[in-house]
Amino acid sequence: MKKPLLLLFLYSFSTLLTFSQQKTETFKTKTDDFISKTGTIIKIVDYTPSYLRTKYSNCNTKVRKITNGSNSSLYVFQIINEAQNITRVASIEYSDLIEVIKAFEILKSDAMKDYSSPNYLENKFVSKDGFQVGYYVNDNKLVWYLALEKYGSTNNTVFLDDISYFETSLLNARKKIEELINDNK
Repeated sequence: MKKPLLLLFLYSFSTLLTFSQQKTETFKTKTDDFISKTGTIIKIVDYTPSYLRTKYSNCNTKVRKITNGSNSSLYVFQIINEAQNITRVASIEYSDLIEVIKAFEILKSDAMKDYSSPNYLENKFVSKDGFQVGYYVNDNKLVWYLALEKYGSTNNTVFLDDISYFETSLLNARKKIEELINDNK
């Protein structure tokens, strides 16, 4: 009686592990997809590192140019959160960055209207690669946040101290990437 129960338990446990691993392994960001090509030389160059003001952690931002052997390039805006010996990184590819900037403008406008929300309200934008920017209103207190990675919950949320610093980082990243694209032509 004990042996069949033990086998059933082990089978169930191994099935759960398999499905949980498949979920995280099947999701690839644009950056992951670009740099995972084998048989090519990958060159990574970082530009304009800067500090992003946040409430509870130290975040830095940078623009990254990734070139593979066929001379095609990927331009990425990265937000790096280093807290409690864990580093979380959001890599926002250029076309997604443009979408994030547009969405951020709408969110800023909505935040002014939502500020006097009854009890709780959340409004956010999620990029194709899983980066999130948004805010929540709780008891008439507005809090802006960034979720850097699609999976995982430890240290992947950053709370913004002042949204103007984040907005400046977005616009500076777009400007730098556009300069790099024009220099490549």
